[in-house]
Amino acid sequence: MIKELTGRHVIYILLGLFGTVFAVNGLFAYFAITGFPGLETERAYSKGLAFNEQIARSDALKDLGWNMTAERSDANALTLRFTGKTGAPLPVASVAVTLFHPTHARSDKTLPVRAEGEGVIVATLEGSEKGNRQLRISADGPNGRRIEFRRTLWLD
Repeated sequence: MIKELTGRHVIYILLGLFGTVFAVNGLFAYFAITGFPGLETERAYSKGLAFNEQIARSDALKDLGWNMTAERSDANALTLRFTGKTGAPLPVASVAVTLFHPTHARSDKTLPVRAEGEGVIVATLEGSEKGNRQLRISADGPNGRRIEFRRTLWLD
């Protein structure tokens, strides 16, 4: 026996479909708001205005030929080697190493560092969360010139 499709059936079908769409959209909005804090960079506007200065500093660093390599020396340590244009060790002072998550500021961590020789710094990774991280290294190079490097790092 086939029942007749009435206006009441149609309105129930429409309400059910639109109700499902609204419920799914509400769920997606909830996960979007709670999953991402909304702040990727503190003081983004002022950093954006200073972007040209950062490009000029980066170009000046390339002209100097200074380089930095980062390699895992063991499970809990990261060895940073600073070299000059000729490949000779570059003396650095007051090194600051920050390990940060690309999207969540709550996972940012300043790593303890120790000097292992001229141009060689060891940063301790103990207690760092696993996964994709960005490494921001800032140091005073020869003649007090500030040098900054960024590297992508995968911790497992």
